[in-house]
Amino acid sequence: MKMTKYIIGLGMMAGAVLGLPSCTDLSETVYDQVMSKNYYNTKQDVINAVFRPFEHMYCCIWIRHENEELPADQLITPTRGTWWYDGGLWEMYHRHQYDDINQGDWLSEWENFYVGIAQCNMVLDDLNQLNPSSFGLSDNEFESFKAQLRCMRAWGYLRLLNTHRNCILTTTSDQAVNELPENRKQVEPQVLFDFIESELKDYCLAALPSKSGQSGNGAQQGQFTKAAAASLLVRLYLNAEVWIGQAKWQECIDMCKRITGGEFGHYAIADNWYEPFDWNNETCNEVIFGFPGSYGLTSWHLQNDRRTVYGRGLPYGSAYYLKIEGNGERNPKYALSPS
Repeated sequence: MKMTKYIIGLGMMAGAVLGLPSCTDLSETVYDQVMSKNYYNTKQDVINAVFRPFEHMYCCIWIRHENEELPADQLITPTRGTWWYDGGLWEMYHRHQYDDINQGDWLSEWENFYVGIAQCNMVLDDLNQLNPSSFGLSDNEFESFKAQLRCMRAWGYLRLLNTHRNCILTTTSDQAVNELPENRKQVEPQVLFDFIESELKDYCLAALPSKSGQSGNGAQQGQFTKAAAASLLVRLYLNAEVWIGQAKWQECIDMCKRITGGEFGHYAIADNWYEPFDWNNETCNEVIFGFPGSYGLTSWHLQNDRRTVYGRGLPYGSAYYLKIEGNGERNPKYALSPS
């Protein structure tokens, strides 16, 4: 009898709980995560999102440096005492013994650039859901932000076309779309070439801003401009015969003339060879696009690890001269070949 009462009592309680309207509303309010729906609140939020992929792409420079420069004649990584032998890895690069090199070293370009491309796709998808007037942005400004991302994505695909030829082409962050069998197949080099050309020529050249002023990029340093998109087209046409078997020499020449002719802003060869590489190269008219940086915890260009080219090229003792603290001693990895 007592057991029956308990069962009846529990049944009544369960019925009462299920009857409460608040328990049927399972919509979630997220407090501990930043989601797309609650991230974009100000103009600065939009700017931060647009240029996030630029940081990732910046740190990918070392991959190209090792995979393309060390197997050539001008640079080597010599063994220095007990340093830099690394199981003969750099000798293998120098001698083109690629089959003996760990696959991770060759997959890094593919993996890292698809991460950057995915970041561009994600932010582009977000921007397509936003109203520019809600953030005090004009339609032209908003299109310019989209063009920054599409130009960066085109650069990523250009790098992959150079290293892998047959690549997967994706322009969305929708996982369901990307997982479709037809979208997981590598496309022919011609398809990727045409995509890059169309993005740069038909969209970016129109939507990106021209360079302003005649004293370098200034505040536009680190942003894509019309000339930056044009310079990527120059690289695309310059290598077309190797990449797709069709020479594009005249297209390359014509685009170069448009840049040097001032159509996209004022550019000129510097008086001294080192000006494009100097600390204040945002004032140099020879620089078309340059990643900005200053010494700090997130400045890849001076860090003493493999993500950088410059930090690993500095000689012993340079940390004292440059007043670099808290990042170890300089341990030079790259050197000019004696030949």
